[in-house]
Amino acid sequence: MENSIFHDGADIIYVNAACQSTDDPLGRLMHDFHCTDADDMYYPELAERVRFYKTNDKGVTKMCEIMNEVLNEGRAEGLTEGLLTAIRNLMAAQHLSAQDAMNILNIPTELRKKLLSKL
Repeated sequence: MENSIFHDGADIIYVNAACQSTDDPLGRLMHDFHCTDADDMYYPELAERVRFYKTNDKGVTKMCEIMNEVLNEGRAEGLTEGLLTAIRNLMAAQHLSAQDAMNILNIPTELRKKLLSKL
């Protein structure tokens, strides 16, 4: 898939994070990404942010908020995937339309358009 174009406007660069050579800037950055202690980092900007999120009360609170948001998004995505699987299974097993399958599953009206777009 090398040099594949996805037409999503994103540029993706893969880096071997196992290479943590202190001889070059990228290696030092990969080293810092693996560090759990800001005092062991090479880049002061990154170390400063790590200290903020790990040791400052406001930073710790903010990190907890971020993690809760990520967790909730993951749960919502998982629920959506579960509903899509259930709808597809009903459609296939019972030869139903998507609307009929969603009726059987009592899927709320406000979710139906989103689910239909992903079927």
